[in-house]
Amino acid sequence: MGLNLVDIPCKSSIENWVQKCGHYIYEHPDVSKYKEGYGLIIDECMVIGQERMFAILGVKTNKEGSQAINLSETEILSLQVKPSWSGEQITESLQKVGEKMGKKADYIICDGGSNLGKGIKGYEGLRVCDCGHEIARQTENVYKNDERYKSFSTAIAQTKFKEVMKDTSYLTPPRQRAIARFMNLSDTIDWAKKMLKNFNFLNKDEQKAFACIKEHIDLVEELDGVFDASNKILKVLKNNGLSFKTIEQCKSISKVFTQTAKGLSAKWISKIEKYLEQEKVKLPNEKTIWNASSDIIESLFGNFKSHKADNGLNGVTPFALVLPVLTKVDPEKPKINIDFKVALEETFMTDLKQWNQEHLIENQIIRRRKILKI
Repeated sequence: MGLNLVDIPCKSSIENWVQKCGHYIYEHPDVSKYKEGYGLIIDECMVIGQERMFAILGVKTNKEGSQAINLSETEILSLQVKPSWSGEQITESLQKVGEKMGKKADYIICDGGSNLGKGIKGYEGLRVCDCGHEIARQTENVYKNDERYKSFSTAIAQTKFKEVMKDTSYLTPPRQRAIARFMNLSDTIDWAKKMLKNFNFLNKDEQKAFACIKEHIDLVEELDGVFDASNKILKVLKNNGLSFKTIEQCKSISKVFTQTAKGLSAKWISKIEKYLEQEKVKLPNEKTIWNASSDIIESLFGNFKSHKADNGLNGVTPFALVLPVLTKVDPEKPKINIDFKVALEETFMTDLKQWNQEHLIENQIIRRRKILKI
């Protein structure tokens, strides 16, 4: 950190220093890199305790490089916690960010959350659909009411439940998400495909336990093709951005898929092509290359959840100030772009206390202690 320390500081000092650095970065965003325009990536972290953390990330308007966006390319422009977020509250947060930046965002990336959509509409902003959520949504629209899928999903859930305490448990399918299940359904299909490929190598008990998979071979093969095509499209959009050129590349992928598509998969690819056309209309011209993925904000929330205290009653604590620090870590270089000395000298404990009062809400651990006097 360039502080020339003689002794290793205690845990509490390090915790305070990290929060001070996070606070300094949050209060002094580097807006100079957005002279040519900026986009926003927004999302809310679903229910931590009884709280929802809403974040707004800034990113350069034009996509740079041929890799998916990383945290060091973003700036946390807003980070707040409430029990719930309405469209009006999101609009207000977006307006405050616009005032801070001196102009409106060129576009706003988010998933299909209704409150997020209302917030963007109130802000009169242009929404760019997060490609991952949008393709998963189209997949769900096509397959969620399909009797074959319902039967397959039920069989997988029952198998996982029945075999969890048996010798065959090591082969049980991956856990499915309770919400946005189609976001990780490809993992289950990949598991089923591998089980079918190696079925003859299983012993009798294992074959009996997972015999239900053989009843769904056609659906597994169909969805395997769907996810193979969607992964190819997502790779193009996440790595190279949204542009006239990448949309044509995605259409080429869809044309190849159409040649072998049948049944519902043909309906699915037509919806994906329609989605691509709708996004193309939003682009100003042929030279435009925008970001099209909100994965980075999901990664940010995931990082927070993986490091916060296990007790769900803790909710969102001042530890949230570590998130701005992460945006200064370049994954391609062993470098942290923070002037620690300035950050620590210009940030006081009273600043942290005020930030907590303005951005966080009283978590349930504190409420519990007050009531039970623990």
